[in-house]
Amino acid sequence: MKPDMTSSTRDAEEVHMNHALTNGYTNGYTLPHPKTSEPIPSRLTELMFGFCASQTLFAACELGIFDALYATVPLSAEDIAEKLSTNQDATCRILDALTGMEFLKKHQFASGPAKYSNMPIADRYLTSTSPESIKCSMAFGSNVLYNLFGNLQCAVREGQNQWERSFNRSSAEDFFKDVLATKEGCIRLMEGMRGTCRPAAKGVVKAFDLGSFEHMCDLGGCTGDVAYAACMVYPNTKITVLDLPPVVQNASHFRPSIHECPNQHNVTFVAGDFFEPTLPAADLYVLTHVLHDWGEAKIDALLSNVYKNLPSGGGLLIGELLLKEDKTGPLVGVLASLTMLVLCDKGARERSGQEYKQLLEKHGFVDVQYKYTGNSFMDAVFCRKP
Repeated sequence: MKPDMTSSTRDAEEVHMNHALTNGYTNGYTLPHPKTSEPIPSRLTELMFGFCASQTLFAACELGIFDALYATVPLSAEDIAEKLSTNQDATCRILDALTGMEFLKKHQFASGPAKYSNMPIADRYLTSTSPESIKCSMAFGSNVLYNLFGNLQCAVREGQNQWERSFNRSSAEDFFKDVLATKEGCIRLMEGMRGTCRPAAKGVVKAFDLGSFEHMCDLGGCTGDVAYAACMVYPNTKITVLDLPPVVQNASHFRPSIHECPNQHNVTFVAGDFFEPTLPAADLYVLTHVLHDWGEAKIDALLSNVYKNLPSGGGLLIGELLLKEDKTGPLVGVLASLTMLVLCDKGARERSGQEYKQLLEKHGFVDVQYKYTGNSFMDAVFCRKP
């Protein structure tokens, strides 16, 4: 039994123990928690520092590390630092981190400095020239989403986006209006949007047999990647892409080569607004990454407009990331739904296949079907007007 201690003695011992805990040793003390010897689960520490990993990847894309290592012999940290005009020691650290994240491979030699090369995943998705690149979407994640998610706790309390806190803007509409005001800003935005669309486009247009439709209209089709994928799969289909005037004016920047898309003459771009009463004539309308951006009132207006413009027997193809029916996955889907919370108007969200079925049937559509494409960014929903 310990003898009684004076207040000053107790205070001194408490200070000593707090110091021991802070510095990772106990100096003979028995800590009160019975499970302190158990290691913290690695999954928890990985999530705790997950933002560091994201920022490391974002920084590597912005610095051009993967582009510097594309189609070349392995390079040393000194070579890469010189090429990118970066600090050599700091460059070595980020290269080693990217190696640990399995985006780079580090080559060790008996003599001389280590050298680095891209792993296949980096060449395929993180270099500027790859047709499957999502590099520009990384820039949007770094410059926009990272800041919005910094106020996620406020979004959860209030149930609304965080543009005002994060960027002193009242809404996403204000932000995008400023971006679309310049050619450079518009192209950069379009590049970022295609990063999550182009890799999924072919899977979405092939999810259902659309060969019976003569004229497709992609509403809000942006760069035209879904349209170009569709005209490769359905070479006899005429396709119209409807989008805002600044987007249409810059669409030629993203036109594929004749070798990549021999039927590209079947695709035409038209400036307009899909909330306007009259849409370009078509027997198949397409909405990809559109419905999740809006609240209920806007969705009702858009689907009513599509239904009104479709002929009897016409179809609607939707490309969205589908949640599991219990809303707990896939992980990228539930995180995307939180993204809609901090990014878009109130009510914007990801949905399950059954929720889309109920939504579409409410607007009079029939034969609602949905399929998981296996792509991380977009699944497919199809329905018809009776």
